Amino acid sequence: MATVQAQRPTNTPICDFYASQIFGNNTATSQRGVMTLILNTAILGNYTSPNIDVPVSGIASVSTYNGTSVNLLKYFDAALYSTNDGLHPYGVAKNFLDDGGAVPIGKSMASNGNVNSAQYILLTHVWDYFGVLLNCSLQGKDPSFPAYAGKTSMYEVHKYMKIDPYEQGWFVYQLTLAAKSIGFSPSDTTIAMVQHPYKPLHFPLLTPNSHRKSSPQLQAICIDASCPLASDANCGLYDEVPAPGVVNASLVGNYMKMNGTGTGSGTWHGGNSSFNGTMGFVGMAGRNTLGAWSLVFVGLVVGLGL
Repeated sequence: MATVQAQRPTNTPICDFYASQIFGNNTATSQRGVMTLILNTAILGNYTSPNIDVPVSGIASVSTYNGTSVNLLKYFDAALYSTNDGLHPYGVAKNFLDDGGAVPIGKSMASNGNVNSAQYILLTHVWDYFGVLLNCSLQGKDPSFPAYAGKTSMYEVHKYMKIDPYEQGWFVYQLTLAAKSIGFSPSDTTIAMVQHPYKPLHFPLLTPNSHRKSSPQLQAICIDASCPLASDANCGLYDEVPAPGVVNASLVGNYMKMNGTGTGSGTWHGGNSSFNGTMGFVGMAGRNTLGAWSLVFVGLVVGLGL
């Protein structure tokens, strides 16, 4: 793997350019390889060599962002009822580290090879989703880089996670550093990770938005009351959901989620709308006055609920 020195021509997609620069050729395999390096580095932190000496902590570690403790791992290790499995009208607990955990990720793999594992499905879906975002020209034209086949509504994917702006910001920051660490230029990193396609994620409650050839879908994934509203916010399009309840307190650590009526520290399972602790629904008035459904991006649960 080479470091990138050349300047990208404006008529060359970001994905295609870095596939050629990093791997020496622009193929479907190398394009997916770029997605793999970015996402796996964003998860684990620096693991590739060479890189351009940009330190990346990775979202798998507990850290601090803008003075606030952030722990994204709890959304992946079945510590919370936070996954939309597409089968239940509430969040369920799901372990996305069920086929090797960090070891295969650190080898630029999705998992140890069980294609039916949640880990394999998660990582491959994320790679393929980012291929769409970065305009990979060969995606879907070769078996080595399939077209994205997951859910096209990022709101539906993330709706039961209720991630706050610090978690959102930390994830995007780690993605940005990961892209820089493998050679993305500052301008390409900004385009790829912040301006487009992330603007809809930073400014939630957008009206339905298309994802390539999909029909219009709700794309706001920020549904926490503390996040800013989009200029054309339409909160009425989004369901009300509580903060996810705790499955395993030892995995969650210091967990506090605001629901508008209390702090999410209980054990809501969904289904019967019963609560322990101080969890509660965000009411319609709370949503309107707090500016509420906002930024839940742990992007890495893209296309899940499978």
